[in-house]
Amino acid sequence: EMPIFKYSPLPLNGRFNENDFTTSPEENSVFEIQIYPDKPEKAFYALVPYSQIVRQALHEPELYLVPFCRFDQSTEGKHNVELVEEGTLEMSNGQWEIVEKSRIKLT
Repeated sequence: EMPIFKYSPLPLNGRFNENDFTTSPEENSVFEIQIYPDKPEKAFYALVPYSQIVRQALHEPELYLVPFCRFDQSTEGKHNVELVEEGTLEMSNGQWEIVEKSRIKLT
């Protein structure tokens, strides 16, 4: 079954709020969310691959990357964020909570 794609601005308190999701990418979209209709209580997420978001994320990693992603490299002198593995979310009390952070590689 095909996933439903949603887009989220930078979440507050590390929780994704469904009310903030949009069905297509917008200027403030930071994460892409995939929800599978047969498992509606689980979702996957990744940083959107847009250059301006990647630049912002590498410039402010404490805000954009650290709460949501696992990575080993320093952001210094890096220009790209490669997705190694999507993060997983679980629906809890009407909000999507991070179960496992997305794994990324900085290049």
